[in-house]
Amino acid sequence: MLNRTEEEIMSSWQGGSSAEPLVSIRCITYKHGPYIAQTLDGFLIQKTTFPFEIVVHDDASPDNTADVIREYEAKYPNIIHTIYETENMFSKGDGVISGIINPILRGKYVAYCEGDDYWIDENKLQKQVDFLEANPDYGLCYTNFNFYHQNTGETEYDLLNTKSEEFRSEYTLEEWVINKGYTAPMTWVLRKELLDKYKRIPSCDSSFGTFAHFLATSKVHCLKNDITAVYRVLGESASHTKDVKKSYSRASTLLKVQEKMIEKYGLPADTVEKVRKLYYSNGYRLIGMNYDREAMKNSLKYNSSPKVRLFYTAMRSSLLRRLCISLWKKSR
Repeated sequence: MLNRTEEEIMSSWQGGSSAEPLVSIRCITYKHGPYIAQTLDGFLIQKTTFPFEIVVHDDASPDNTADVIREYEAKYPNIIHTIYETENMFSKGDGVISGIINPILRGKYVAYCEGDDYWIDENKLQKQVDFLEANPDYGLCYTNFNFYHQNTGETEYDLLNTKSEEFRSEYTLEEWVINKGYTAPMTWVLRKELLDKYKRIPSCDSSFGTFAHFLATSKVHCLKNDITAVYRVLGESASHTKDVKKSYSRASTLLKVQEKMIEKYGLPADTVEKVRKLYYSNGYRLIGMNYDREAMKNSLKYNSSPKVRLFYTAMRSSLLRRLCISLWKKSR
């Protein structure tokens, strides 16, 4: 825990400690006991001229996550506000947690960061809010970031510049939907009034759908040269898993979401074919390892290369499937 006091944090705030927060930091946690202190410290190092609040939602974590949060809440009672669930809300369906936490956020702007990621730039909020205040036609501002691999202790730095083909600093709505982009939600600061207008597509990954909404309703800006946050890559999580069935379920569900987005936002008719071609051409390994016969037939319509045909033939053997799955897990 930081030595910085609540009074020190609020001393530079215009309007003082009693002023309404300009920014609400939205932090959702579950089983983040080993990491949540670093996350909260990243919020509390922020140096701003405006008031901010930290709203933490713990989704009935079975570990010590809530205990750690309570220690911080006791030290920073005017900054940290909490929701402690007694039963897991995520398991109740799409959008339940957002429906709980979003309505109580008081800020004009909302900053995202889950309880296993963390901020490393003490001026992060100030930079992004300054930009949004000066540019009212922009609804969301994000930044550059690093990856920290928890299992190996290795860090990948400056990803918007070192892996610019995979992680981009600019997207059109069509590009975002087709490529299923990633823009590090723990770097986002966005306008609350636009967030309140977002209507979630069922089964849609929250960050994927939210970013599409902001591309469709406003301009989006990236501070490409400002590395402000770190995404913690865990061995097993909602977005990273070694489970072949879970990975395939997530990928096939996302395809359906992309198709719904194309309809929702009125994207060009050929966008559907572009999305399906990418899915079936690039996802043939997951399709084969799960031995989804219908998907294999569809896949061959988009990619009937000898390599893919040979792979699908090999996957008829349960022994070869198990071997392929084992090798796939080791590569994750």
